[in-house]
Amino acid sequence: MHAMLSRTSANLDVISRRAALGRIGVLGGALLARHFTGDLFAQSYAGPDMISQMRQSMAAVPPVSSKLSDNIHMISGPGGNIVVFSWPEGKLAIDSGVLGASDAILAQVDSYGAQPLRILVNTHWHYDHTEGNQAFRKKGALIVAHENVRKRMGASQEIDYFHAHIPPSPAGALPESIFPSETTFDLGGEQIHVVHVPPAHTDGDSFIHFVNANVIHGGDLLFSGFYPFIDYSTGGSIEGMVAGTNHILTLTDSRTKIVPGHGSVMDVERLQQYRDMITEVGDRVRTLKKQGKNLATVIAAKPTQKFDAQWGNGVFKADDFVKIVYSSL
Repeated sequence: MHAMLSRTSANLDVISRRAALGRIGVLGGALLARHFTGDLFAQSYAGPDMISQMRQSMAAVPPVSSKLSDNIHMISGPGGNIVVFSWPEGKLAIDSGVLGASDAILAQVDSYGAQPLRILVNTHWHYDHTEGNQAFRKKGALIVAHENVRKRMGASQEIDYFHAHIPPSPAGALPESIFPSETTFDLGGEQIHVVHVPPAHTDGDSFIHFVNANVIHGGDLLFSGFYPFIDYSTGGSIEGMVAGTNHILTLTDSRTKIVPGHGSVMDVERLQQYRDMITEVGDRVRTLKKQGKNLATVIAAKPTQKFDAQWGNGVFKADDFVKIVYSSL
């Protein structure tokens, strides 16, 4: 284990709105609504037990495994998309899913070979990507994330859009190794770059680039097939979403497999369409807001209309996404 960690870059610092949304149930980046692109199931909740009910429903979704390359798999279903890389000495996972799904997720991880789980990378702090951390750590994984992920997980958070209070994560779930900008792993001949981007979906987002395999996990910078969520209350912004997506695009070609935080695997054409959509909607909403238009007026102007048929069939409808973008500016 010590020898393996010595091959990581030196900048690893190891250290010991609606109340229920009525018709949709979403929290942070977690999608809990219509069953789309194989992600999660339709349901809505109200009342003080909303969060626990959402967790229970997401945890009940069986994990589905997809092969991206000979040694890279994606697990989708109970939370954000998880990627697992295997090399002769171990496994590296990206994100850990929701509480209650860990046994099923880790069983999938075990099915990829007898190598031990050694590293877990969190793309950001939201619970649908980090609640399995403690179980992954007990399995032997060192938890790695941007420094803001540990900061957010270690304290109570408020997600303004949903009027949601998120308590601190347990100590065993917190990242043990943090980095300020990026870090690199050299594992079994694969170069794995973990790159933090300026505040986008949150203020702690990273994407992960498997250089030789030509696979990228974009975390919740990317939502495949539907309008994304931007957690402006913990630093997210539409400008950052565009900048982060553009950064990822510079690393892609026609053969790149791009894993979003939620939804199906994207190719470069799909990613370009997504980038164009968030860029244009952001520009339109920004222009109207700078003109002094209030939220209701901006919504009435229908700045997403051009994209609604393609992107408006998921959790967030046009008016929802306009509100999110407006609030993030």
